[in-house]
Amino acid sequence: MTVGHGAHMSRTTLFQISCNVCASRVLLWPAGRADAQGVTTGAISGVVKDAQGAVIPGATILAVHQPSGSTYEAVTQADGRFVIPGMRVGGPYTITASLPGFTSEAKNNMTVSLGVTQDLDFTLRVANVAETITVVGHERSGVQLGTHRRRHRRDARGSRVAADDYRAASPTSRA
Repeated sequence: MTVGHGAHMSRTTLFQISCNVCASRVLLWPAGRADAQGVTTGAISGVVKDAQGAVIPGATILAVHQPSGSTYEAVTQADGRFVIPGMRVGGPYTITASLPGFTSEAKNNMTVSLGVTQDLDFTLRVANVAETITVVGHERSGVQLGTHRRRHRRDARGSRVAADDYRAASPTSRA
């Protein structure tokens, strides 16, 4: 039995289509895997609260990759949360949360893992506030708090220079 010319063409066409389908699969297969291979960083996220558990918006989060000196920074949102994406994988990192009026909290020797967002929470405490008040008063009721005099002196060129002099006096002494 002989095969006609038309049957021979259909086998060739069928073979070409099969080859094209296989080639397409081979060419498209790595593209589907490229997304998984393209992840080269990690991230940290978390929340910053005060000692009573209230969230702290506006706190600065600073992450420093110790070996390279690379720094990453974020500021907490209204809900106290922060996210720092795109961080270099590895460590160690020092990650610090700070806000004026609060003591800073640092977490040392932290490691960032590939493709992982690590959750870190910070608790900031209200800082001790020290205030110094200097009282300079005038004599009242026989009590002298201190004296303040302005004297003038001459500098090396002979120009007149003011020099303030404050002397504290004990409440029982009088000048």
